[in-house]
Amino acid sequence: MSRLALIVVLLAGPGMAAAADDLLDLYQAVESAPAASPAPAPVHDPRARAVLEALAIVTVRIDGVRSARGSVRVLAFDDADTWRTLDPAGAVGFGSAAAREGTVDVALRADGTGPYALFAFHDENDDETLDRPGGRPREGYAFSGAIEPFLPPPFPRAAEVGVERGVRLHYPPDPRRR
Repeated sequence: MSRLALIVVLLAGPGMAAAADDLLDLYQAVESAPAASPAPAPVHDPRARAVLEALAIVTVRIDGVRSARGSVRVLAFDDADTWRTLDPAGAVGFGSAAAREGTVDVALRADGTGPYALFAFHDENDDETLDRPGGRPREGYAFSGAIEPFLPPPFPRAAEVGVERGVRLHYPPDPRRR
């Protein structure tokens, strides 16, 4: 039994069968949605939002993608220590979508407790890492809650992500283009 189904069963109790059935129907609709579908419009229905929060599904809108090469990848963190190191092994969620110039939506399922801090990057060569020759990133990247585009904010500021969030990629200047 899934985490949400168990929650619904526990919360339903006697006399709440109709509400439990509605929630289970909504849950099944969310679960049966194709994983690679484009991100939905902002979720305004409180019941749908509650289901997404219980399932820990986060939709991230990434703006500023400069090309259709490679993929856009997003990592979710729910812990300050792993956020500080951006260690992919400590991420509680991961999502990826084919890159396209402009805006890309990525949906991911996070296993942590939330709220989540997000790190997104444009993996232009699809090698699943942020290329950093000489220690300086070459591919575009973004942090949730960032004020300074190229610096990660402290975890409490970055971890304001519920079920949806937007970030903007920033590409470091390319010394070869001067």
